[in-house]
Amino acid sequence: MTVGEKKRTVTSRSEGTLLGHYLLLTETAYVSNTAGFLIVKTINELECKCLCSSNKQCLAMTYRLSDSTCSLYANDPCDTRIWHTDTDVNFYINIKRLKYRLFEKPEQNQRLKRLTPSTLCGNMNIFNSEKRWLFVVKISGQSKVNFNGLDFNNAPNQVAPSPWYTLSSENIWNSILMSQWNSRLYFPKYFGFALIYNGTVREFIYFRLHKTAIQNFFNKQHTPVTFCWNLKSTKAHLHHTLEHENSFTRIFSISINGNISHTIPCNKHETFMYISPLDKTDQCFSNPNSQQTLQIMFSDQCHPSPYSKLLHADALIGLISGDTTTDT
Repeated sequence: MTVGEKKRTVTSRSEGTLLGHYLLLTETAYVSNTAGFLIVKTINELECKCLCSSNKQCLAMTYRLSDSTCSLYANDPCDTRIWHTDTDVNFYINIKRLKYRLFEKPEQNQRLKRLTPSTLCGNMNIFNSEKRWLFVVKISGQSKVNFNGLDFNNAPNQVAPSPWYTLSSENIWNSILMSQWNSRLYFPKYFGFALIYNGTVREFIYFRLHKTAIQNFFNKQHTPVTFCWNLKSTKAHLHHTLEHENSFTRIFSISINGNISHTIPCNKHETFMYISPLDKTDQCFSNPNSQQTLQIMFSDQCHPSPYSKLLHADALIGLISGDTTTDT
């Protein structure tokens, strides 16, 4: 092997060729339900790879030989069931980056577990979306940036933060895939969020969706699946935004009697979780620094708890799985 040449590992046809940090499938059409978040004409294939490498949101890319079109993707690149030969296309998967973003389905009181190398993209013809969860959002409980919901319009070109530990300097990180969902260019099959407390998942709430807009999934018509919270479809548990006398807001509240308000004493209000934004006075929280960071509060029991017994999560980790973008 020539000095400086990257080692190539040849695998089976479905697994492609490992070239540096990339899994290369030559002359292979990648049929993705979700369009690339960046589609540009490049000088050559190397420039396309440089674009993917420098953009921390890029998990895969395709390069069309005939017109030098480069497409970057932020969705799970192994989530496809349609493979066929196309002599005009080369398909690259950024394996190094992907392995830090894909996780097994969360388990209660366990750390989030990354997929093993053998299940990362080992056999892309056999796919179970509920067993593959892509890390797309982190909302830090130390965030000093206000939380206005999940309808993100852009995404930072930053390495995804740790899902287990949270630094005091962290705020809110999101994948550009959330922006594509916001623009209705992508619709997940599942969306869920894990509440992290002392490095482990204390609760995981996920929704089964079908071409549901990001603004609509968190409402009274959807009953999520949880570890043990006793949520019933006959009761209105989910509240996207509630206001009382224009002075109180709870975004993403899961409770049995609405919001904490002047009409409901703090010790009488019972809730499963809520996120308190920075721009409203939290009259029930005694910590004078409560308005300096977000409050991600949740019940550690299988039933809703009064305000004084809620735990303060270190972070909320958003995960998506599957794709219903082109479903009818």
